[in-house]
Amino acid sequence: MCNKEYEELDLITKLRVYQAIKRLNQTQLGEKLKVSQPVVSRVLKGTHKPSFELQQKINNLINGH
Repeated sequence: MCNKEYEELDLITKLRVYQAIKRLNQTQLGEKLKVSQPVVSRVLKGTHKPSFELQQKINNLINGH
């Protein structure tokens, strides 16, 4: 996947890519985002729209901030 293709992905897909590259389970991902594993599961499944604050945390995490 080239950078241009990656940039066009939505936030949740980028989070899935990050999770796969870092080999994190949902609990570990939740710890990094300071949310519970069930919240991570619902966000990744698309059944829970992340709050603005969680979107910021996801952006910071995947962008290395």
